[in-house]
Amino acid sequence: MTTTQQGSAAPGSADHATTMAAIRAMRRQGASLAQIAYALRETGASAPGGGAWTTKVIARALKKAGG
Repeated sequence: MTTTQQGSAAPGSADHATTMAAIRAMRRQGASLAQIAYALRETGASAPGGGAWTTKVIARALKKAGG
């Protein structure tokens, strides 16, 4: 059985939408994927499934979201 950790950014959740908006804003400002991953880890944001935001996870999320 898989469960998401509390505060994880499960797709479709309000946390996920907020995190994706922040990622898009950082990209518009010219931040690299590594800079975004670092910023998200510093804030304690959890990626979908409760894992850490990595450059690969961010790239996948942006691609899936059409951004």
